[in-house]
Amino acid sequence: MASLTTAEIVEKLDQSPETRPTKLAGSVRPDQLLLSEGDEQLALDMPDDQFYLSVAPYLTHTHDCFYHNTGSCQGELVNSQVHVTITTADGIVIVNRDATTYANGFIGFWVPTGSSGTITVSQDGKSGTVPFATGDQDATCITTLKLV
Repeated sequence: MASLTTAEIVEKLDQSPETRPTKLAGSVRPDQLLLSEGDEQLALDMPDDQFYLSVAPYLTHTHDCFYHNTGSCQGELVNSQVHVTITTADGIVIVNRDATTYANGFIGFWVPTGSSGTITVSQDGKSGTVPFATGDQDATCITTLKLV
């Protein structure tokens, strides 16, 4: 992974097919990716203008989370087809596409730092919408998006 950017490492870890928890964990913060494996730890700077939002839509069960952990967070809807729309507070649609959740039940998106708005996920006639914000104290792990 030495040749990968921080963004590429986040994506590789989040999209890993490994069963959670994994040996290598990545805590995704607004400004850093904190990697840990056993007693070893490493902090990598995140891109200045991009914020990683990891979203786990659910039907019946979820978990509390603030900073996404690629090595331990596990969502309910694994490898599931969904449609995702992310719209900023000023009405700009920055994501509008079909996606497949990863083996950990999450889908990750790079969105502009300093923005806010809503995330809407739909699947099989059910949908849910939650707010998001991408400031330096905001959550990178969205586990409150219930499909109803």
